[in-house]
Amino acid sequence: MATTEDAAMLAVDVGIIVIGLEPTHQHRIVSKAIGIGKHVVCLPPSDIRKEGVVEMLNSAKYYPQLIAFVAHGLRFLNIFQKMRSLIKESYVGNLYRCELRIQVPDEPVSSYSWKNDAMMGGGILNLYGAEMVGLVHYLLQDKFHMVSGYVKCFSGEFPQKNCLRVSTSDDFGLLQGETKKGTSVVIMLNRNSLKFDLDVKVIGSLGSLRATNEFLYGQKNNSQQQEELILQESLSDAEELVQYSPERVPTSLYVQGLMNFFQQLRESFKDSGVGSPTSSWSKDSMTDAVSFDDYHQIQSILAAFRLSHRHRRWFGVETNLIETEDVKFI
Repeated sequence: MATTEDAAMLAVDVGIIVIGLEPTHQHRIVSKAIGIGKHVVCLPPSDIRKEGVVEMLNSAKYYPQLIAFVAHGLRFLNIFQKMRSLIKESYVGNLYRCELRIQVPDEPVSSYSWKNDAMMGGGILNLYGAEMVGLVHYLLQDKFHMVSGYVKCFSGEFPQKNCLRVSTSDDFGLLQGETKKGTSVVIMLNRNSLKFDLDVKVIGSLGSLRATNEFLYGQKNNSQQQEELILQESLSDAEELVQYSPERVPTSLYVQGLMNFFQQLRESFKDSGVGSPTSSWSKDSMTDAVSFDDYHQIQSILAAFRLSHRHRRWFGVETNLIETEDVKFI
């Protein structure tokens, strides 16, 4: 008997499947959807397990003509696209270091779910770490070479009475790394804040760039003035969506990034539209999107961070780390 999801995937007027299930169930839908010729977009957090990530990657490789993306929306915000452009134009000169800090309010829970289990995709590292690592790749156009990580679960006790389970989802993470070109990177993740706050700073030999929530600032080293405002992101559409949504949704900044992602995805299709699974689309217009191959590399880096925390030492990053956990010590 066909399930509701099967009926949706087999419908002739459905061309793209957007998957927002809990992480451990996403790979099954991905393989099935791609296998019958449907484009696929996964909402983060996507699968973090070895078998799930590899299965998603292999499915995408078998059908390269189909869309297979993980919807990391921050890189589609105008402030980060502008930051990347200015870095390319040597606004900051030679890159010295990149600092990222994200703080989010702790989400209250009334019953045990996958968000309380780090192995199932819960925790600040899984929920936000992948997108932060991907944002480093996007902005610096460079990859991690070696990493060190520390994660902490402040309270393992589950608040529900008579519950025998313990929460293993981490509340804090401090990730350090060095890219192949020698840029130092520090990422701080915190889930014990009163409000959402995102700060991304890139420092170089000629100046610095800083994105704080929806504002992008810049400053030259030889300037006697304070940071100048370069660009402000418009969040009006996202704020309206967040305001009237019946569900608890992320901050307007994340919602705006996802809206920009899907708008660009829509524009990537040619005049034939998305009415059928074989609709043509322009890959060139979606080069900024996170492919399954990119996601595989990001999860290999997160696996190195986890190993570093476990062994209390630096690890070199191998692209097959998530498959074998066979990495050399530094």
